[in-house]
Amino acid sequence: MAFSVHAYGDGTESQTASPAKVKAAEAAGVLFRFSASRETPELFTGKAPSRDAASGRFSFPDAPGFTPNRSPEEVLRAGAFGGSYYRPIASGVRKRVLCDAARELPAAWTTGQVALAGLKYDPSKNKYGVKCGADLAEWEGSDWITELDPYGWFMWYTRFFQGRRSYDDARQISRWSKVCGDKGRWRTNLIAKVVAAGAAFDDPAVSPVVRQTLLHWAYELTEKDFEKYAKKVKGGAKTAFIKGGVVAAPKGGGGGSGSSAAAAAEPLSGKKRGRS
Repeated sequence: MAFSVHAYGDGTESQTASPAKVKAAEAAGVLFRFSASRETPELFTGKAPSRDAASGRFSFPDAPGFTPNRSPEEVLRAGAFGGSYYRPIASGVRKRVLCDAARELPAAWTTGQVALAGLKYDPSKNKYGVKCGADLAEWEGSDWITELDPYGWFMWYTRFFQGRRSYDDARQISRWSKVCGDKGRWRTNLIAKVVAAGAAFDDPAVSPVVRQTLLHWAYELTEKDFEKYAKKVKGGAKTAFIKGGVVAAPKGGGGGSGSSAAAAAEPLSGKKRGRS
């Protein structure tokens, strides 16, 4: 059976596997990786996701309803987090400075021109050329970022995508659903704005901040998804985003605190870091 031993490169000391633990992992037929965020090793037991060729959505056998349409690699290569997601951070949940976190990513995800750990958030590195994100202290203070994945939702996603399963999965999947699931507030917000503007579903001039936010949550609006919800909007369905014919921002951030798409994207660089 294939297995590997791995220590997350987030500034903590590497751990080594005892022969007994390695043997147990091999017998179980699972990837065996040590997480520096916990005292005990985590088994990467999740099966690789499948992808629907038509919609681009990923499906995870043990997480029905969680259907992002961008892989972690695609998010990074598209241009995200101001090119600074994996910069060194002063983590309040770990109470220490964390660095070199990008080393845990598969090499194939980061080869070539992929901006990962710039010391300053650079909007020009983002696909839509705009800044989005809230203050790190705000997210930590609201308990949206935990010690398990101190860089935020996207760190959780990279690990979940590779097969890690943890006690925090249900919460993180719920957050994603509230942002960009079928009824996610920022996905439906974007669709309502496109309808109001009479624009194409993929017009980057319509709400680039919301589009960048959704990308950070591993989702980009497709024509099929747009048409499905746009019919409801055009049919006069009441939404939280249209008042008197004017598109308005919803109350609250994407499954968290804040009142804007910028807040929904999680912390920006420096004191503010672009992550989610």
